Amino acid sequence: MYKKREIMIKFEEKALEQIVHLADDIELGDDTPKRDAFILEFQSAVKLMRNDDWDQFYAFADIIMQRYN
Repeated sequence: MYKKREIMIKFEEKALEQIVHLADDIELGDDTPKRDAFILEFQSAVKLMRNDDWDQFYAFADIIMQRYN
């Protein structure tokens, strides 16, 4: 159980790094409510994703980036 949680935390950390880069890609300004909402919504979705499922991550990224762009 502990090992599984550790893997999920690593996925979430890597995902957060990617989320921030994606926010930069669609030019969401630093410290803006829109950027904060994008990051929070994306992080919430990541918690529901399967561990290390980057295909699912990027499929969701396509959708959310269109919405915030």
